[in-house]
This record gives sequence, C-alpha cells and structure tokens, in this order.
Amino acid sequence: VTYRSRSEFDKARDLLTQAVALNRDHGAPADRLATALSELAWVETYVENYDLAKQYLTQGLAQISSLGSAYAEQRGLMLQRLAIVEMNRQDLVAADERLAEALSEFEVQQPVSQQHLSSTLSLRGSVAYGRNDLDTALAAYEAALPAKKEIFGEAHHSVALSISNIATVRFQRGEHAEAAARYREAISINEAFFGTGEHVQLGNNWRGLAKALQGLGAFEQSIEAFLRALDIWKATLGESHSETLRVRAELAEFLWLLGRFDDAVAAQASAPVELLESRDQELACLARVLTAVRAWHLDAALSSADPDCISILPVEKQWRARALLAIATPSMRQRWSIPFSVDAVGRSPLFNAAIETLESLSVD
Repeated sequence: VTYRSRSEFDKARDLLTQAVALNRDHGAPADRLATALSELAWVETYVENYDLAKQYLTQGLAQISSLGSAYAEQRGLMLQRLAIVEMNRQDLVAADERLAEALSEFEVQQPVSQQHLSSTLSLRGSVAYGRNDLDTALAAYEAALPAKKEIFGEAHHSVALSISNIATVRFQRGEHAEAAARYREAISINEAFFGTGEHVQLGNNWRGLAKALQGLGAFEQSIEAFLRALDIWKATLGESHSETLRVRAELAEFLWLLGRFDDAVAAQASAPVELLESRDQELACLARVLTAVRAWHLDAALSSADPDCISILPVEKQWRARALLAIATPSMRQRWSIPFSVDAVGRSPLFNAAIETLESLSVD
C-alpha cells in the first residue's frame, strides 16, 4: 500500500498478489483475504485495469457477504471502491446502486460515521456530474466539504479533493475565476500534504487550473499549468497512461487553435494514435481531428474528412473540433465559426483567438 501511495504500481501489485495467494493458501480469515483483494483491486484501478479491479472487488465482497454486522463497514468501503470502478467503466447506474448499498452497510453501525457519509456524498456528486446534473453535483460536493474539514482538518488531501470537485463544477458552469481560485487552493493543500509536487491528485488540480485559466484568456499561464500537469502525469503514471495522453491532446488542441503549430505537434506526440480507441468517445474524436491537422501541417495533406463524431460533441468541444478541421481544410476556413458566433461560445477568448488563427492562414 505504501508503494501504491508512491505511484510504484508494479511493486505494489507484486506484493499484494503475494498477499492474496498467501491468504488463500493458508486458510486466512475471510476478512483478511477480502482486504488483500480490495487493495489489489485499487492498484488495478490506478493503472486503468477496471475490469480486473471489478473482478477482485467482487471476489472480496463474496468472501465477507455472509459475515455479520461487525463487517458492515468493510463491505461499505469495498462497495465505495466498486462504485468508483463502475464510474470509470462508464456505468453510472451500477455506480449509483453500489453507493446505495454502501450507505446501507454504513447505517448498520450507529452512530453512522461522518467520514463515510461525507465520502459517499462526494461520490454521489461524481455520479451526478457524470450525468451532467451540475446543480446536484455541486450541492453534494459543497455539503461534503464541511464534514471533511471537521474530520480531517483544513489541510488534508481529502479536503483538497472536495475543493477540486467544486472547482470542476464551477468551471463547467462557466464560473472560470471562481474555479481557478478553488484549484489554486487545492494545489496549495496537496503540495503541503504530500510534501511533493508530483502526485496524481496534483495532476488533476493543475489540469483543471489550466482549463480555468484558458477560459479567462490567460493563455500563457494556462500553457504553463498544462505543462505542469503533463510533467506530473508522466512522472507518476507514465507516458502511456490515459491521463497523460489526455493532457497531451488537450494541450495540443489549445496550441493549434492559438496558431502555434510546431509546438502543437511536439505537445501531442503520439497521443492521438494511442487515443483513437479510447473508451471516452469525445477523446477518441479529438484524436481523429488532431491526426488530420498534424498530417496537414507536416505532410501538406489537405483533409477531406468530416468525422461523424463531431456532430454529437457538446457545443464547447464541437466548435474546437470544427476549428481544428478547418485548419486542415481551406474550404472551411471562412465559414466554420458561423454556427457558434451567436451563443456563449462567441464570448470565449479562445474562440476569438481561433478565429484570428484561421484568418491568418492563406485560403489560396
């Protein structure tokens, strides 16, 4: 578990695999085997082996499902982890069901642990966020924060996580200044708590700050924040992890739209190729568009493709994809922005920067 907290996942997996085998081979109590399986599942969750993580957690829960109320808390914590795995598998219905089961287990022991209630509330906020129910998500996150501060104190990573979640919802609601302030608060807490600038939670914080600063038109600061997030993901999870690839793709998209084409090519590296088969359909769509614009820049290959995926993107991502495709498609350069100019997109600093980039390109 210590190795896992240090992002040394191969060592953590080896030790926990041994722990599971030893518990099984020597007839250890069911709750100890369940603990080992749960911790092994959590390693697999970090490295995105979600199906395997679900398998281990299901096995662990089976070990203690028939035990009495003394093991209700352990079942509840494992169900919380299983809910997180289901969220990552894009099954929000199953995640909600597991959280309801977890809450039932926690309520077996009275008084109910405020720590468990606050964590369950936060996770329900994440399910609501996944459904794009921003009001419910924000209410859940804000309700969980005071309880976490009371339990852990002001300077704990769990408090920083709640603050970061609030920032994410604020960003999605277009409240960019408030989101940036919240992300900076989370970064300050996490850097002090972990004693290092390189932790996966900080990678999320810096990425969120980068997007909030982008929304404020603070482009240079946003690029610096993206690069900080990229360094953290590379150091903690490696070049091929989906979060590393995601940050590369988002930074490249940003740089293309600003007209910094060589920097964009360097930033995206091989990320688009590796993301083409992503479970995240929006990310896979971005990968297709980035591949087309890179081919235009390096090989003078004009794009004639109009990926079907663009039309199903939310408008905030759709205009970016259209702008990128227009870079590689001269016939689109004069008209790509028309459908987006009349709504909130037209007030975006990056949208107007993209218009300038496209106007600067020769149509000839």
